[in-house]
Amino acid sequence: MCVSTNGDVRVYEKYLEDGGRALGFFNLGSAPVNLNFNQLAQIGFAGKQHVCDLWRQHDLPAVVAANGILPLAIPVHGVMLYKLTPAK
Repeated sequence: MCVSTNGDVRVYEKYLEDGGRALGFFNLGSAPVNLNFNQLAQIGFAGKQHVCDLWRQHDLPAVVAANGILPLAIPVHGVMLYKLTPAK
């Protein structure tokens, strides 16, 4: 389900069986996009989240607060796919 639109970027969300949530960031534009995504709380996240890059199979080095910023560099017609799980 599309949960956010930021210019040419669409954000889709999927609830996962293990309690995590996947977020897909799709750049529909004809230019790369650098985006400081700060809408986690607005789409229902609370507290701090571990973020895993599902394409590269590695965790981001820092947790992200729901009211914080998730920095993204999305190539032309590119997709970034992340799994977010609550930090303990």
